[in-house]
Amino acid sequence: MKPYKTLRYFLDHPKDKRTYTDSGHQLLVVTHCRDLGVIVAKNCQPRFHVNANIAKASQRAHAILCCFQSRDPCALLRAFKVYILPILEYVTTVWSPVQRRH
Repeated sequence: MKPYKTLRYFLDHPKDKRTYTDSGHQLLVVTHCRDLGVIVAKNCQPRFHVNANIAKASQRAHAILCCFQSRDPCALLRAFKVYILPILEYVTTVWSPVQRRH
């Protein structure tokens, strides 16, 4: 394993104050991490994941508007569905019950 790819992650407050090493490198303690494209935070809220995806989708939308000379709504809608919507919809089912109120 690569030491810089190995992290120490707690879902609650870290009670364990020991340091862990891998191949002589101390593991970093992080408050959120990305795994399989999902950013998980300590409090299990989707804020980091949603903000990262919004930023990525915004960059793609800007690139589409800069690159496409046509302003045809059908072409722009197709580009949105192909390039931006998958970013926004990726793993939304993971977060869907988080804000549910009974």
